Amino acid sequence: MRLIIFILFLQIISFSNDDLIIGYTAHKSGNYKKAIIFYKKACDNGAVRACSNLGFIYDKGESGEENIPKAIEFYKKACDGGYNLGCYNLGVLYENGRGEISPNSQKAIEIYQKICSGSEILGCNNLGSIYENAKGVKEDNIKALSFFQQACDNGDSKGCSNLGIMYGVGKGIPQNIPKAKEFAKKACDMGDSEACDAYEQLIAEGY
Repeated sequence: MRLIIFILFLQIISFSNDDLIIGYTAHKSGNYKKAIIFYKKACDNGAVRACSNLGFIYDKGESGEENIPKAIEFYKKACDGGYNLGCYNLGVLYENGRGEISPNSQKAIEIYQKICSGSEILGCNNLGSIYENAKGVKEDNIKALSFFQQACDNGDSKGCSNLGIMYGVGKGIPQNIPKAKEFAKKACDMGDSEACDAYEQLIAEGY
């Protein structure tokens, strides 16, 4: 299950971001009704981070109950405005489905591809997982490896961890335990605790 990511990232670009700051302060203190009011104002004035944060409130039901259509509405607004975290969270909702929203791998792929190009790697690992696990698409381990590699090369620990797993079991590529160990260590060094466990296990097995 992919996790929705929430980063309360503040960057004062214009006076209108005062509403974003007020919304953030209210959100952090648990005053979700006030946060919604000011995030909405900021979002309407073009602060795409506020749109994403508002989507998160509806996504997680922090205002009292989940409202997935509203979450999608505001994540999409953030994504359309160029805020990649909004795109990522929107992709996660479509990938997994929630509430009245059925899983839609094609929409998820389209969104993840938007944020998996050049130096943008937020969607790469998820793309790899979709193709590895045949979630609404034909299994394609070559594509999965490519996306995991792109994620890993650009600093995504999960991409490195998944590469290690693919090498370890020989999925889409000949089994290569030294490579599995290499990528497990790389992911571990990035702070991935599961990869650390895998790395220590390989050492314990004599690799």
